[in-house]
Amino acid sequence: MPKIDASKSLAEIRAIAATNNPNLAVSTRETPVGLTAATMKIETSFQVTSKSSTILQAICGQITKVEMTFGFDDTTIYMPREISSGSCAYNQVLEHENKHVTVDRMIVESYAPYVQNELNRIVQAIGVVRGQNPYDVESMLRQTLNKKVEEIGQYLTAQRSEAQDRVDTPQEYERLSKSCGGDISGIVAQERKQGRI
Repeated sequence: MPKIDASKSLAEIRAIAATNNPNLAVSTRETPVGLTAATMKIETSFQVTSKSSTILQAICGQITKVEMTFGFDDTTIYMPREISSGSCAYNQVLEHENKHVTVDRMIVESYAPYVQNELNRIVQAIGVVRGQNPYDVESMLRQTLNKKVEEIGQYLTAQRSEAQDRVDTPQEYERLSKSCGGDISGIVAQERKQGRI
């Protein structure tokens, strides 16, 4: 369940959205009323088998098992404090933000097999490495694996951004602005009139 944070003003939420932080589910086309933030994580752990080679005068090692955890942490939905909790406008914005949470869950479900397959492929591609001692071998393996995991993370961030943009359509924003008898549009207009946004 995402955490709900209703402590920020509409202006503060918009300032957060303007940072272009990849952890935010925010459209580049529209100005948000609410905001969803979640940190994507891909964590790996692995086992290394190493042997001493007298012929090569080195330690040879390879990853023999890799495990991963893939998901989103710290999911927070920011709701503007100008919208009363439980009101029609609040419920409409919350419903919209929960669509972003659903997209993140779908990303995990859809891409977890891809991430695991990529890790297995990467481990095979790395193969055997040689070093002076087991610590050097493990360090080289870790650096190579971490670099590849970072590349996977960049790819998934781009996929997430595209999927989140499909939530934040002009039609969806128009629907929100007209919902609840135009309450959301009225709140935004009032904040603009006051010079706060």
